[in-house]
Amino acid sequence: MNFYIIESDIKNQQLFTNLVEDDFENSILGITADFTQAYDQLLQFRVDVLILPFAAENSGGGTGVDLITRLRQVNVRPKIIITGPNDHQIKSQAYQAGALVYLQTPINVDEAAQLLKLISTQVTLTTKLRTISQLSSITQLQLHQQVSRDQIEHVSDILRFLGIAAEPGSHDILKIIRLMVYQKLNFNDIDFERDLKFDDREKKNSLQRIRRTLKVGITNLAAMCIDYPENELLLEYANNLFEYKNIHVEIQRLNQEQPDNSQLSLPHFFDGLLQEALKYDQ
Repeated sequence: MNFYIIESDIKNQQLFTNLVEDDFENSILGITADFTQAYDQLLQFRVDVLILPFAAENSGGGTGVDLITRLRQVNVRPKIIITGPNDHQIKSQAYQAGALVYLQTPINVDEAAQLLKLISTQVTLTTKLRTISQLSSITQLQLHQQVSRDQIEHVSDILRFLGIAAEPGSHDILKIIRLMVYQKLNFNDIDFERDLKFDDREKKNSLQRIRRTLKVGITNLAAMCIDYPENELLLEYANNLFEYKNIHVEIQRLNQEQPDNSQLSLPHFFDGLLQEALKYDQ
């Protein structure tokens, strides 16, 4: 069974680590104190049980309830154990958000151990029932999640094809396109503060990294278009991701026929990348 722990208190981190690892069938896929880092990793990992606090120091903003809500929006639904003070309003918020268990702090070790056993039993039974169901049919939700994962992998293939998968901005590109794929958003529909928890400085830095990365990508694509001018895939990427006129300018620049640089449109690139992803449905 896969666990993920969000906790800024080192003592609580160790407590939950020990309790989880008491069962050799359990695995801890990640431990962090940062909600933003956790969100990114939870989109990639298959986590059965998420343990998190209602609030944590240096957590990257927001509360545990905010994180649960964001995960629900992209159909990431692990079993939730949330910790917090003995406060009726906070407990109510946690349960309304979908928490399975609310553990009062300071943590009672015996209580936590008993609850982990109960949840492990529940998850094991649920997994067995799901396996039986999968033998007879595939649910629409499961199909949708698999298609979405395949679409993101196809995006990664495109970044590798453009020669920018190792560039610093590739992480930012994948973070944004993952949101667009899962929520079917166009680039201009993204609220960076609401959807990605970016403040103005973080947004500016992220877009700057992306622009520098795409500059490498458009140069690589233009060079490939020079070598293989009739390749249909190159022409498709040239038009869908950068607009062919900009590839043409970049080709002229590479041939020292045009001093001007090509122009980059982030909305055009990301919306084109989304369409490329959505084509990939198998």
